[in-house]
Amino acid sequence: MGVRAVLLAMYARARRHVRGPGRDVVNLYLAGFSVGTSLWVISLAVPTPGRFALWGAGLLVDMLQPPLGWRLLRGAPVNVPHITERFGQFFIIVLGQAIIGVVAGVAGISFSGLAITVATASFAIAACLWWIYFDFADTSVIGRGMLGLVYLYGHFPLLAGVAVMGVGTELAIHGAAAGHLTGGARWALSGGIAAYLVSLAVFHLAAEWTTARDRVFVARLGLAAAAVVLAAAGGGVAPVVFLVVLAAGVIGLLVLEALWFPEGAASVYEPEAARHPVGG
Repeated sequence: MGVRAVLLAMYARARRHVRGPGRDVVNLYLAGFSVGTSLWVISLAVPTPGRFALWGAGLLVDMLQPPLGWRLLRGAPVNVPHITERFGQFFIIVLGQAIIGVVAGVAGISFSGLAITVATASFAIAACLWWIYFDFADTSVIGRGMLGLVYLYGHFPLLAGVAVMGVGTELAIHGAAAGHLTGGARWALSGGIAAYLVSLAVFHLAAEWTTARDRVFVARLGLAAAAVVLAAAGGGVAPVVFLVVLAAGVIGLLVLEALWFPEGAASVYEPEAARHPVGG
């Protein structure tokens, strides 16, 4: 609540110094965040499950504001590097929880070969997700008008997936010590990775230059589907085998994306005909 109060105060201050479309956007966010904050404050006095409904309503109000704000600023230039830098920092924070999961998982357990292998595979998965996100995730969609909201809203499942995978990492390391993976650990790991990959695939498909037949797009969706199948059918699979297979898939995807660069998801593809027009 304190952070939201500071945010509202900053918008109120900014309102005094802007005119035109800028003030319209400030008015929108002042009203929207005020309503959302009020719902959260009211929820403190409401017992469950009504409290949860008010939380959901508050989140819904917040999430409905970006499309309205984008319409008010239609045609205004978009600072793409600033947006990607903001989301990138948030991604690093969330991914850090996966690394913490590895550290917390190995704390207090005997360093058997299996546990070390599972921890190493978990760390390799986290490193590959970081590498793919920062080097090969498509960001050109940000500059495509309202389609830029795909990048914004797509980060909700992406970041949630990475956070859940971090929880699954710790559970998997403890599972290796116990000799089996629980269903929760399998679904947290595989489901988290699948959510991350599907989100990146949506970013990719929303880009102007790509198609659904692009091998990077297909590979991302294919690995996401394979991860889900592995979670569903991997109840009898040993923890070390489960993690090694999952890590091998993610590493393989990273290699494919690196080999397919610069015609893969990271860059705005310019066809040969456009680079060398006839008569140019």
